[in-house]
Amino acid sequence: MHAGGAIKTMVFDAALALKRGGTPVLSQLADDIVFSGVRAATGGRFQISLSSRAAISRETQEFLTTALVTMLQGALYFPNSLT
Repeated sequence: MHAGGAIKTMVFDAALALKRGGTPVLSQLADDIVFSGVRAATGGRFQISLSSRAAISRETQEFLTTALVTMLQGALYFPNSLT
């Protein structure tokens, strides 16, 4: 994103702020115009992301959830009877 220059960076940051603001129309606009490119760069089929054991920063989780896909964190537990 930063390689795109100052204007693209500014547009991307504004889209993040709009989406974090939670206004449905503005969030959808940010998704359709800006974040659709991010989703396309990951193949466009990403639906959910899970970080099981390795903790990620809160900022990274918020960024991924806002710009790309719902990001969940937590340890997975598989009882012995299922393994």
